[in-house]
Amino acid sequence: MSDRAALLSAICAQPEEDTPRLAFADWLDEHAGTFPIPADAHARARFIRDDIGMSARPECDPERLRWELIEKPRREQEPWIRVTHTPEVLTPERAGGVLKRGFPWWVRLRPSELLANADRVLPQVPGGVLTFANPDAHWAALARSPHLGRLAGLHIRQTQLSPAALQLLVESPHAVGIGWFSAGSDGLTSAALPVLTRSEFLARLTRLDLDGRQWAGGAFVNSFAQVAHPVRLRELGLAESGLSGAHLQRLLTSFAAEGLERLALAVNPIGRAGHEAVALLPLDRLRKLDLSETAPGAEGLRWLSTSLTLSRLERLGYRRNHVSSALAAELAACHEVSNLRVLDLAYNPIGNAGSAALFRSPHFAGLLYLNLSYCMVGDEGVRALLESPLLGTLVLLDLTGSPASAEVLERLKEKMGDRVRI
Repeated sequence: MSDRAALLSAICAQPEEDTPRLAFADWLDEHAGTFPIPADAHARARFIRDDIGMSARPECDPERLRWELIEKPRREQEPWIRVTHTPEVLTPERAGGVLKRGFPWWVRLRPSELLANADRVLPQVPGGVLTFANPDAHWAALARSPHLGRLAGLHIRQTQLSPAALQLLVESPHAVGIGWFSAGSDGLTSAALPVLTRSEFLARLTRLDLDGRQWAGGAFVNSFAQVAHPVRLRELGLAESGLSGAHLQRLLTSFAAEGLERLALAVNPIGRAGHEAVALLPLDRLRKLDLSETAPGAEGLRWLSTSLTLSRLERLGYRRNHVSSALAAELAACHEVSNLRVLDLAYNPIGNAGSAALFRSPHFAGLLYLNLSYCMVGDEGVRALLESPLLGTLVLLDLTGSPASAEVLERLKEKMGDRVRI
């Protein structure tokens, strides 16, 4: 086995360890002269070190956020990435980018394709996630294959797994390393949900996503609420799954939800009742919450804005919730927002008065990423930002779609550079 192959084997054997990855970066620098384009090897080595260094920082550290939001996406477009990796592993997760800790982490192949190409593809994606739609006849073979044990996650769509098909997965001895299971958009049939919630497979998951299927929310909650065994679940995604306020209340009072740190509930008609449930129920560990397009009404937002739940959050998604200038000003006056570092308010009619209140609020002094795209922030709102301490401390401000004048936006661009999108 060559030194390169041995290093890649060590990375795959210990995907959570940084040392083998850094050793591979050193090897790239030392052997750059053997590559067709030595600069590509050096660029890849630099990226691996930078990505690992930033991933070791807290999630809301300003330098890490700048890396993830601005610098990393830019560097992932560099030519060396296409030279050193095959196309099937260059599939970005929507919020996670193409590479994680220096290496691809997604592979898009159907089960038959993965089984035929595992030894070529999987060394490129240590501890990676397999994503596919419309499974072929090799699903059962994948469940029985040791290659399944080389994956950390499964992301399946349009598969409509039956109870029997899902049973093959949850009972597979090779599935013990799967920590993330995503099966929204017809990934499962409703009849398969009890197979999932009653299994030891669920107990091992740290992340579960069942988004994009209108029946999934209520059916899942009914099964999930009956889970009595300890689970490791930290992230739960139920976007666009047909959840109601009553469903959400039952979900949040279930034993298995106690350890949640991230909850994605976007595009569900949970309304005021759902916001009240989020505000009142004990969610001590929750740090990331997406309530975009959840029809809260003014009272729903008021329940949330004065809650202990909000005071613990570091990230909040609140897009398309009809937040007016007056409601934005109310939010800006609440000290409960003080721990927020990432706030997404896109597509709300916040306007100049509302945005000025946000920019001037002392409670938002720690905010690092603010999305006000298509929020009708015009000249008056931008001028308030130009006089705000946030002008110098925001890692990224998104004002895409702003109706502000070219002159005012140019002044803002001069002050913020690549930290503003307009």
